[in-house]
Amino acid sequence: MTHSTLRAFFFCFGLAALGGCGEFPEVVGAVDDDIGNAPYPQILPNTEALVAETPRLHSGSDEALEAREQRLRNRARALQ
Repeated sequence: MTHSTLRAFFFCFGLAALGGCGEFPEVVGAVDDDIGNAPYPQILPNTEALVAETPRLHSGSDEALEAREQRLRNRARALQ
């Protein structure tokens, strides 16, 4: 990198870092006060947390997906 490119990179990085230091009262005020008193969520082991409860695909999935595809294509055609 040239000296001017490096300088521009650090300048942009510095501006981005300063932008992250701002306070956003509208975001802080949007959180309810009772969130601090909420119970901590239960932590599960990975072996339990990553297990899918029910499969999302079933024997009629192919037909359902093809029908959805056709509906979306028809809708896209109508929008053009």
